[in-house]
Amino acid sequence: MLNSTLSPSDVPSFNKYRIDKTLCAKATMQTIRAADTNEVVKLIFRESDNDRKVMLQLEKKLFDYFNQDVFRDNNGTALLEFDRELSVFKDRLYELDISFPPSYPYSEDSSQGKQYMNTRCPAWCDRILMSHSAKELILKSENDEKIVIYDHIGPNVCMGDHKNTTEFMDYVMALD
Repeated sequence: MLNSTLSPSDVPSFNKYRIDKTLCAKATMQTIRAADTNEVVKLIFRESDNDRKVMLQLEKKLFDYFNQDVFRDNNGTALLEFDRELSVFKDRLYELDISFPPSYPYSEDSSQGKQYMNTRCPAWCDRILMSHSAKELILKSENDEKIVIYDHIGPNVCMGDHKNTTEFMDYVMALD
């Protein structure tokens, strides 16, 4: 059964990412429901013009987007506004600014180190969090020379379905 009036925000598992407004702004959506339960089982987003090419298909274990470059261009920072995983901890935990592309789910094919799998929406799943006191220690001193790097490891190499993150800090402290 098809129902084109349902939006992704009506489907709880898709509400969080607001995919419709970012990745498929110029697309029409087709909703496919299970005949026996009427549960939404698939969303298909097609271009509104041209040849109505499929832009995105979503199912329980499928996230098939036609242009994976959006997750790598400018390290995916255009999508960071939808990353709300840490909002519940904002008063207790801190994370440095993310400047690397989503760390999951990468292809496990050793010849495709930069390719995402089509099983989940790429996301920043691998994170380094710290207390606010640790943040102050790392970032507060303006007189000290410091280098702080927050990045992922092996951007061009297959390392499994996750790219591990690293935080490197190098300090030269001024002694008074």
